[in-house]
Amino acid sequence: MPITGLTRVLAVIGDPIDGARAPEALSAVMADLDLDVVVIPVGIGSDGLAGFVKAARSWRNLDGILVTMPHKAAMCELVDHLSAQARLTGAVNLVRRAPDGELWGDQVDGEGFANSLTARGFALEGMHVVMLGAGGVARSIAFSLAAEGIASLTIVNRSRERALALVDDLDASFPALRSSVGDESAVATADLLVNATSVGSVVQPGKPLNDLTLIHPGMIVADVVAKPIETALLLAAADRGATTHGGDLMQKSQFASIVEVSQGRPGDRE
Repeated sequence: MPITGLTRVLAVIGDPIDGARAPEALSAVMADLDLDVVVIPVGIGSDGLAGFVKAARSWRNLDGILVTMPHKAAMCELVDHLSAQARLTGAVNLVRRAPDGELWGDQVDGEGFANSLTARGFALEGMHVVMLGAGGVARSIAFSLAAEGIASLTIVNRSRERALALVDDLDASFPALRSSVGDESAVATADLLVNATSVGSVVQPGKPLNDLTLIHPGMIVADVVAKPIETALLLAAADRGATTHGGDLMQKSQFASIVEVSQGRPGDRE
């Protein structure tokens, strides 16, 4: 579809933005749906985020902003309205711009992650989960998994303070969930291991789990990293007989929500 003066824009912002897969993949989805929308990458550092958001209010052909690391938590303070999920998780990954310039923040990371697992037939209810990370995407995934009825969630994170804050928030909303801060050893008895960090991406290569021998056959190992599709963690997990679940599946699952929110009425998910 040619880009004209009538083409709408969805901006994908992050820092760094080099490894973002969403612009290409989501632009293809928009084209398949015959929507005159182009998805563009925008590299914005933390020091420029507030200025960009201010400018976005006057960007008349901007439908919205897809927010990636590290801006998801900061965006909560910069929009005018938050969806229930964004308020609950304290993170925004999708902003809808209304015709009058008002900005509506939403959060579909966790929804997309949980839906991508259930779409493959995995029953999340009763699962024992270990999650690596406690940032914006991790928070969203934690709340969505809790809503699906997982039995326990152990959070492994470099910053213990941030992990404890997430546990406190989960306890307030899901008192039946056994949530705790732990270490890698919990992986040995987990049903599901989630890498909710950027470690393993093209801009931050490596493995988020130090002891790969903790991965065992029968468990599911899921990664939020979409580029590369086969991360070092997933390759190691496959070698150890685990079932792997790539970040591209989470991303594809989010696309329906992204299209719905970016093209819908701003307050639909309030």
